[in-house]
Amino acid sequence: MSQYIRSPESYQRLKADVTRWMSKTSDLQANAANFVALVADFFEQTSPVKPSPVNWVGFYFLRPWLPNFAQSPTEPESKTYDEWLSNRILAVGPFRGKAAVPLVCT
Repeated sequence: MSQYIRSPESYQRLKADVTRWMSKTSDLQANAANFVALVADFFEQTSPVKPSPVNWVGFYFLRPWLPNFAQSPTEPESKTYDEWLSNRILAVGPFRGKAAVPLVCT
C-alpha cells in the first residue's frame, strides 16, 4: 500500500486546484462534477502503477424516496432521524469509473 502514498506537495496542489474550481460557483452538481474530475485526474497522474488502482471516484446523494412519481412531492413529517432516513435513498451523482448502482436503499 505504501507505493500509492503521494507527497504532501502533490496533495497541496490538489487542494489548491479544488479550492480554485469550487470558488467559481456555488452549484452543488457543478462542484461535485469538477471535484470528481480533479480527484480522478490526481490519482491517474500520480499513480506509480498504470492504470491507476483507483477505479471509481464519485458521489452518492441522499434523496427523498418517491416510489410513485405521480404522488405529491411533499414528504411526510418524520418524528425521528430514523423515520426521516427510512424515507430516503442514495442516488448516484457525478462520478468517473465503472458503472455504479443507481439507487441504494438506506
